[in-house]
Amino acid sequence: MPTTEINQVLTHLREQRTLLTTAITALEGLTGNAASSAAAPAGPIQAKTSTSHRRGPQSMSADARARIAASQKARWAKLRGASAPAKPAAKQTAKQSPGHRTHSEATKQKIAAAAKARWAGLKGNK
Repeated sequence: MPTTEINQVLTHLREQRTLLTTAITALEGLTGNAASSAAAPAGPIQAKTSTSHRRGPQSMSADARARIAASQKARWAKLRGASAPAKPAAKQTAKQSPGHRTHSEATKQKIAAAAKARWAGLKGNK
């Protein structure tokens, strides 16, 4: 886009901004809301880059932490219901869970022997 066209567009936009500012001021005068016009920026809108509004680390009181902990415990107790065991269940064996499959001792020995042979081959090649 040539520079002259950009300048024309900028001029047109500035004229429109002036008209809008005038219209806003007139409408605020009718409603009696002059506070917002004082807060409106006169020039181009700038992004806020100041860090003065950032808050530091905030701490929570012990009472608040206790209330939150109690409510979470109550929430989990409600979700668990009466069916929850008092103690953690013992680890299930293969016979207790039918969907779990295990290797026989002979198969485990074959796998171990194959792994040892594979490692021996790798160490011997170096």
